[in-house]
Amino acid sequence: MEFVLVVMLAMGALFIPVVELIRISVFDQMLAEATHRAARAAAAAGGNADQAICRTAIETAFQDASDLAQWLLDQNDDGSVDVVFDDSAADVRVVVDAMGLLDDPPWQKTGVCGAGGDFIRVRSTIVVAPWSPLHIFWDGVTRSSESLVRNQAGTD
Repeated sequence: MEFVLVVMLAMGALFIPVVELIRISVFDQMLAEATHRAARAAAAAGGNADQAICRTAIETAFQDASDLAQWLLDQNDDGSVDVVFDDSAADVRVVVDAMGLLDDPPWQKTGVCGAGGDFIRVRSTIVVAPWSPLHIFWDGVTRSSESLVRNQAGTD
């Protein structure tokens, strides 16, 4: 009986960290996919030089993510992925930068998609709260993803 108890404790000590690592890996994959879709949506949005249109395209892309991505990225379980473009608390924090090919230094245009032909960089960050009893040791792990696309607005 004691042997079974010791084996179960040892298996639990190995099982929980492995499950957490797999879970964080799934979050990484879903965040990368959603970030890339958001960058592509921002690049294809007509009139995206307007900051509001650019941000709306990104927010919509996160809302239209796959069911699994939406379920994972909705940290507060309100049924939608809350996207913010500043440092306030939300499900996903997003930073958008634009760079023209001749800009020096690059990434001069922060918070906008830029003009047609510019490159758009979308960076998103999410905090993954621990699922298991490991929350005793930390509050969560921050995961980030970045996607770079060429702005298609006004180009043929």
